[in-house]
Amino acid sequence: MRKIFILSACLFFYGFIDGDNQLGSAKPIEIGIASLNAEKNYTLSIYMISEKPVSGIQLDLGPQSSFTIDSVYGGITEQNGFSLHYNESGRILAFSMEGKTIPASKSLNKEDNILFNVSFSPSSDFSLNEHITIKPIFADDKAKKMDYVSIPFQIGK
Repeated sequence: MRKIFILSACLFFYGFIDGDNQLGSAKPIEIGIASLNAEKNYTLSIYMISEKPVSGIQLDLGPQSSFTIDSVYGGITEQNGFSLHYNESGRILAFSMEGKTIPASKSLNKEDNILFNVSFSPSSDFSLNEHITIKPIFADDKAKKMDYVSIPFQIGK
């Protein structure tokens, strides 16, 4: 009986250990820009790679003086029934009024994880050496803030 208890306890704790041998840890969400299309209109494809479902997103694109957002559309947010809202100066919100979530990523490929596309008009301050920043807030299904890593993107590189 004691051997079964010890074996059960070991299996229980083993279930909480991930590949990094840390109890209960998960990698932070990775967010960044997968591509910039500047042929006809300027369009950014924003990606998100997450090991856990996400229920809400707020992000600010910067620098705000470099562009005006014209539209936000597509990607896994719309595929999962999320509403997309934005203002011209760079804040984007994505959420579901029905409580839906964006499921955990199935791939580490950026192109498989396009969150949404952002069409924008460059201002006179816009430069091909510009660094575009993303400052996000992610919420899980319990409305808890999730950790993230924002990957820098420099236009022209």
